[in-house]
Amino acid sequence: MATGNLNQNPAVEFPPQEIHAAGMNAILALEDGTWYRGVAAGATGEAHGEVVFNTSMTGYQEVLTDPSYAGQIVTMTYPMIGNTGINLEDIESRKPFLEGFIVRQMSPIASNWRTTQSLDDYLIANRIPVISDIDTRALVRLTRVRGAMKGLDGRPGISASDIWNVVNYMHTLRRPASTN
Repeated sequence: MATGNLNQNPAVEFPPQEIHAAGMNAILALEDGTWYRGVAAGATGEAHGEVVFNTSMTGYQEVLTDPSYAGQIVTMTYPMIGNTGINLEDIESRKPFLEGFIVRQMSPIASNWRTTQSLDDYLIANRIPVISDIDTRALVRLTRVRGAMKGLDGRPGISASDIWNVVNYMHTLRRPASTN
C-alpha cells in the first residue's frame, strides 16, 4: 500500500509509472490531493464520486444495492469482504447504485450455501470498479477528519496529467467551509 499527497509537490511525476509494482494497478485520488495505490478488481474503468465509508461487519450486498449510496464510492471498514458471495434473496433493489467500492481485502472464495455468484463476478456484471489492498483504516480516519471528499478510482491507462487535472477540478468543486 502506498499513499501520498499530490499537493506536496505538483511538479513531481504522479506515481503511475510505479503503479504496477507489486501488483498495484489502481489509484484512488481524493480532491484534497491525497492518493492511495491499490489493486484493481471488479469491473474495468473508472469511478468518480463522493468517497464515504460503511462500518458494518456484514451486509455488504445490502450496501451495494442501497439506493442511498447513489453517486458514491463506498469504503468498507471490515478487513475482508466477499466471503459469503452474492445471493438473490439479499438484494435491496434492482441494481447496485454506488459508483465504486473500496475494500481492504476482497475474498477470492465465496463460501455460503445460498451463494449464486462471487462478489467479484457480481461487480463485473454490474460495472462496479473496486480497489482492494488499500489501508481503509487510514482512509476512514482521513474522511472522519476532513469529511467526505470527491474521489477518482483510476485504472491502468489513465495518465498522470489526467489524474492531476481531475483532482484539481474536484478541488474547485469543494464545499465551502461551514460558518458554524
